[in-house]
Amino acid sequence: MKYYAPRADILFKKIFGRNEDLTISFLNAMLPLEGDGLDAGLAKGRAEGRADAMREMARNLKSLGKMTNEEIATATGLNLEEVSQI
Repeated sequence: MKYYAPRADILFKKIFGRNEDLTISFLNAMLPLEGDGLDAGLAKGRAEGRADAMREMARNLKSLGKMTNEEIATATGLNLEEVSQI
């Protein structure tokens, strides 16, 4: 790597490697982003991941053929229209 600095990398890992909150705070301070920065981006990503997981669960439940769309919607938290489109 052209810009790799082993000492800096090792120090960064020792300071921030096991403390996610400290890392996020540091990055928010060093890389000011619009909105709430890294925290907002992480929260958005987690929400999208949960929604994807619920859609996948709905697909799996539908493929079993033992539940109605209403029951799947209740189990996954998706709305009935979303479940019907899967």
